[in-house]
Amino acid sequence: GISLSARLTGTTGVPCFDGEQFAVQCAYSRWSFQVLDIKLENKVTTSAGITKGKVYCTVEANKYDLDIDLQNEVEVVLLNVKEEDEVELVADMKYKRKMNVFMTKIKTKQQIKHRCFACLALLRHNSEFFTVKTEDESCKVEPSSILSAIRSLLQNKEK
Repeated sequence: GISLSARLTGTTGVPCFDGEQFAVQCAYSRWSFQVLDIKLENKVTTSAGITKGKVYCTVEANKYDLDIDLQNEVEVVLLNVKEEDEVELVADMKYKRKMNVFMTKIKTKQQIKHRCFACLALLRHNSEFFTVKTEDESCKVEPSSILSAIRSLLQNKEK
């Protein structure tokens, strides 16, 4: 199988950003989009198995070696992978410019039973382009198997 921290991507093409649509080159340029890191901080799990804490995701997006404006072009959501074919949307993550990461707080009232967190980064104007990274330690899932669960989550999110 693939290593657990395997980076999954939704599509192998290259996205065109505003103003580039007419540039035929758009699709042939070097494109890098990945979640580099997912980090949990102050993680506490209650006796009932409910998790709270902070989660940080570091995302890289660049094209022709230009950095993409993460705040405006990229959306990041935190997922909890419950089973190979079931992912739960935990939270939309906020971009913290100073730290250059996306962050969210998980509160007890969200009733999240942490199994395997994953950061899902997608382009705001084109969710075909997404990339996912799961935590290493607690994930016993084959990354490719969660792709279809993510695709259906994205379809429902757009409705």
